[in-house]
Amino acid sequence: MAMLSKLREVFGTFGVADGLVYLANRGLQGLSGGRVRLLKYYIVAQPVPASAATPPRRSASMEVRVLDRDEILATEWPRPRHVIERRVAEGAECVAVFAKGRMVGFQWTLAGPYEEDEIRTLFCPLPEGRAAWDFDIFVEPEYRVGRAFLRLWDETNARLHARGVRWCVSRISAVAIDSRRSHARMQAVDVGACLYLCVGSVQLSLFDRRPFVHLGFGPGSRPVFRAVAPADRMPAGADRAEFENR
Repeated sequence: MAMLSKLREVFGTFGVADGLVYLANRGLQGLSGGRVRLLKYYIVAQPVPASAATPPRRSASMEVRVLDRDEILATEWPRPRHVIERRVAEGAECVAVFAKGRMVGFQWTLAGPYEEDEIRTLFCPLPEGRAAWDFDIFVEPEYRVGRAFLRLWDETNARLHARGVRWCVSRISAVAIDSRRSHARMQAVDVGACLYLCVGSVQLSLFDRRPFVHLGFGPGSRPVFRAVAPADRMPAGADRAEFENR
């Protein structure tokens, strides 16, 4: 009965398909000591609004700003050093929120192809110049109920919109229910799905659109996924196939 109750809980939370992936991943990791993983992600695109979600008022205790290169490299991050250095080298931008002088949250964006650091994939947000990749959004737990998250998005959206970007594209774990719901509230739409079976350095990648299947045997072998924003927000007269084939 306990097993049936657990299955109902998992399927009720994630749905049957994503629930099976969740259970299979836990089983595979447990049996292999973490060497084998089964991961599923949804690729979503959300519109970049022209107006802020929070009232335009200043807070004496909270500051939101873009970090410059030197500040990024001088900051202690809850991420591997080589990951941060690669982001800087690729030209990624980081918006951070500070409370009483302490950084309590951050959000990264990149106006171009993004080399994923959790699984091996090069994600290309399209159309070029109209879509950007956003990733690694984090807010300290004690600030998640409040304005910090929205302040991050407002500053990020304002900077992207000023550069002509109209879509933010990102990947979300199929079992990150809170993140899925949060993006849905911001009118995000699914533009792809990815399933990865990782066995040591070998990675089998399955997609619901081109390239569909990819098998890689080491760090230098990874698929390229073109994440195309919805056609109804593309420039007038644009051809969707043009963007998909870039």
